[in-house]
Amino acid sequence: MGRILQPKEDTRAKRRIVLLIMLAGALLAASWVTASSAAAMSPPSSYTNVVFADGFESGSLSAWDGAGGTGSVTVSAAGEHSGSYGVVMTNGSGQFDLLTKTLASPVADSSASFWVRVASGGGLQTLALARDQSSSQTMWALLYDGTHQGLYFYPYSASGSTEIYTGTGSVPTNTWF
Repeated sequence: MGRILQPKEDTRAKRRIVLLIMLAGALLAASWVTASSAAAMSPPSSYTNVVFADGFESGSLSAWDGAGGTGSVTVSAAGEHSGSYGVVMTNGSGQFDLLTKTLASPVADSSASFWVRVASGGGLQTLALARDQSSSQTMWALLYDGTHQGLYFYPYSASGSTEIYTGTGSVPTNTWF
């Protein structure tokens, strides 16, 4: 089960974040959690305050703000990682799917987690990204490279972004990660 956590207080400017989940495989659960305490410029040691979580056990997308795209987004047993249900996103060539969730209040520091299984056949795919609601500025992005079977993570700051790559063959297709 994924979580998104937020610190109770932080000296940095707080931003409302929109979480977009976009993938060609299956998404089991997502959540947003905040830390119980965090220094202004260092990552928190633990996240404890769950801001959003959905394991899709309701059998629906009712916890999300919406689904969109040109492919199909369904909740079914075929997408489960554990439990009874998960999300299955199916795309043809040139298609995309997305789930959106706007958090109720600003999040200064957070952690997002979810389970994904990507089917073979895709090139570079955006799995998830977070945006500042007021400016639409991307806060972070997670991409899957189906050709090289690895993940790219891009955390953004005022001065730009950093590329973090897990390495070729580190995340095989049709495997939960």
